[in-house]
Amino acid sequence: SEEAKAEKEPTADEVVKASVEIPEIITNLKSEGNAVKLVLNIETDSEKAKEELEKRSFQVKDAVIDILSDTNADELDGKKGREHFKTLVKNKVNNYLQDGKVKEVYITSFNLQ
Repeated sequence: SEEAKAEKEPTADEVVKASVEIPEIITNLKSEGNAVKLVLNIETDSEKAKEELEKRSFQVKDAVIDILSDTNADELDGKKGREHFKTLVKNKVNNYLQDGKVKEVYITSFNLQ
């Protein structure tokens, strides 16, 4: 039914209420001479999880830098590479969270150098 579907899909406002923007991260990649500059937005499954994630944003940045320092530029090239990166971030951040979980990781800005 339409109602059941509406219940499952959060509204844009609900998504925003449960999302945390991770400010710009600039870091070197594993491949020599490559750097990446990106901004992430992480959607959680509740406002409580969002609050916890905000407090843990330094851990998120650390996790992202860890992952990227182990990633070559060609591994981030294209949709498939970025999807894999987002999955790694999601799994790592979920390990930190106690009050909920990450539903989705969005890359809102991405610049490979």
